[in-house]
Amino acid sequence: MLNNTITSNTPVTNSPASTTSVATGSMSAEQTQFMTLLVAQMRNQDPLNPMDNNEMTSQIAMLNMVSGIDNLNKTLNNMSTSQQLGDSLKATDLIGHSVLVPSSNVVLNNGSADFSVDLAGDAQTVNVMVLDKSGVLVKSFDIGSQTAGIHNLNWDGLSDNGIPLVDGSYSIKVDAQKNGQLVDATTLATDTVNNLGLSGGLATLQLSKLGNVGLSDIRAVY
Repeated sequence: MLNNTITSNTPVTNSPASTTSVATGSMSAEQTQFMTLLVAQMRNQDPLNPMDNNEMTSQIAMLNMVSGIDNLNKTLNNMSTSQQLGDSLKATDLIGHSVLVPSSNVVLNNGSADFSVDLAGDAQTVNVMVLDKSGVLVKSFDIGSQTAGIHNLNWDGLSDNGIPLVDGSYSIKVDAQKNGQLVDATTLATDTVNNLGLSGGLATLQLSKLGNVGLSDIRAVY
């Protein structure tokens, strides 16, 4: 490390003007400070114990490395901003399209509700439960053994007693198991993209029924 403490009894040796001048036009504040300290240390070094060249070279290399990392971070930040802008422009093409996104809500309309289940692994049993706004179970059905992946399903709007239920919003729960162990299952719903917004510099899709979702939430586009 550089020692910027200069004692008054240290012999002073004259150095050429070119050595003592510091060009700051293209230097950062850190580089300027480093060069100022380095020149001061060289001017005030002990002639009988001069600075080791290897030490000076090591310090300069360390400064360049820190400066290089700072420039790299700035470049990556600029690239990230450009990528976010590009994603936002591409997202405008989704307006008016239907997208499949994670959601436990499903809308029953005219006695029909489409939704999907995404299984993280193969399941021997998959039981789907439909609950009303009060959280009361109104319909359950077993879709049997299913492989990993997305499975599209339809509910005809009938309760377990065969009574047609009123249109509106319901919630879906899935119990998937294999060898007595739970299999991770995500419920998905289809909705229409109405508009595009920005949140924290990221594109946000405004859906007609399910609210706002991010681009990374989209599982399929129709």
